[in-house]
Amino acid sequence: MPRAEPPAEKAQLYMPDDTVEIEEERPVSWKTCWIDFRLLWAFTGPGWLMSLAYLDPGNLEADLQMGAYSGTQLIWVLLWSTVMGLVLQLCAARLGVGTGLNLAQQCRLGYSRRTSLALWVLTEVAIIGSDIQEIVGTAIAFQILFGFPLWAGALLTALDTFTFLGLHYFGIRKLEAFVCALIFTMTICFAINFVDGFGGSGGGPALLRGTVVPMVPSYGLNIALGTVGAVIMPHNIYLHSALVQSREVDRQSTRAVAQANKYNAIESGVALFASFWINLFVVGCCKTLSTFSMCRVFRLANQKVSLFQTAPPSSSRSAQRHRAARSRSYPSVTVASTRASARLSSGTASAAGGSALRKPRPPSRARSAPRQSTCGRPGCWRRARPPR
Repeated sequence: MPRAEPPAEKAQLYMPDDTVEIEEERPVSWKTCWIDFRLLWAFTGPGWLMSLAYLDPGNLEADLQMGAYSGTQLIWVLLWSTVMGLVLQLCAARLGVGTGLNLAQQCRLGYSRRTSLALWVLTEVAIIGSDIQEIVGTAIAFQILFGFPLWAGALLTALDTFTFLGLHYFGIRKLEAFVCALIFTMTICFAINFVDGFGGSGGGPALLRGTVVPMVPSYGLNIALGTVGAVIMPHNIYLHSALVQSREVDRQSTRAVAQANKYNAIESGVALFASFWINLFVVGCCKTLSTFSMCRVFRLANQKVSLFQTAPPSSSRSAQRHRAARSRSYPSVTVASTRASARLSSGTASAAGGSALRKPRPPSRARSAPRQSTCGRPGCWRRARPPR
């Protein structure tokens, strides 16, 4: 099938001085793994811009849900979702390199106007649905960290878009370097939290088992589907097919196109491998934090139950010291203990005031000695039936 040529009225995605010139590949051997690292550096950039979509708040939220509910049992879903996403991204990159058109332009040329408009509307709805949670999440983060109102946080997030547009004005390489610095910072921060929390708890075997053994618990089906939907995003395929056109490739040469496909595949694989590890770090950190939080909740719940089951308050000094120690250890349940003491005191007072009207309770029976078996069988405490 002949390669489609770009139409004359094609919109320029990049300025002529904004593209990166690609040189010929130097001789390579097994010592360099058949890779020309200088040429790989020239192709480095579009894959890292594309991998930033795998680290958006939607993916991090899916990682938090996975770590909190299923721990490390669904790591294999995250791994194979990333692999499937890599396959789709490579197809998009080959489309952009081979034809010189992105996926949206190919849809416009290959489908009717009605179908193209329907695809455009659906893609815009998907992009809006993906960006809403990012704007709302960033606004909530501004409110938690700095006390900003939600509308101010949403406005700052919208204005943040112009930061990337301004960096793109100074050149595509500047934007790629800035995004790579952000991803590197995220990797270092989440790796430190992962080592401090999950790595020190000896969870290596559980992590390996969750990565290799495919299993889905009964309560983890929705989480697994959410992870697949958060990792594989259709609008990211449109983006990658346009990003690879920032490299000048002679599309009339089969060797140059194959060379571009090779180094785009290597660069995209490395970028998505790094994004997978960041998502894995978030899952491990959330598993450790959720375990610690649940243990603390259970401890406080048991403490509340024991407070409600205590005897009426005594006026002795030992009882007062005991209550003071409890309030210092668990300040969050001091109110509960005060209410319990008030209820018990009011109940004692009402019982004392209405003792003339009510019949006195019989004294509690002393615990008798354990009954002996009379049926003759060991371990049986039933009485022997009388003979008929």
